[in-house]
Amino acid sequence: MDGSNRQVLVTGVHALSMALDYEGNDLYLADHGTGNIVCISLNGGGKRIVSAQGGAGKYSWGISLSGGRVYWTSGHST
Repeated sequence: MDGSNRQVLVTGVHALSMALDYEGNDLYLADHGTGNIVCISLNGGGKRIVSAQGGAGKYSWGISLSGGRVYWTSGHST
């Protein structure tokens, strides 16, 4: 992994945290900009919103995968 053959998988996401789903071949992102949890395929396929609970000063901070479930932390701006 020398940085050659890089590929942009997603744009327009302010990700503070990411989690790889090796079995599903997906990348989950906690989008701090919108507060949403988004998922994209590692082959560059479509971005989809997993949880649209952002807005009104709510932000997503961290994300983790375990046992086929997605867990994340969120909070309000001060």
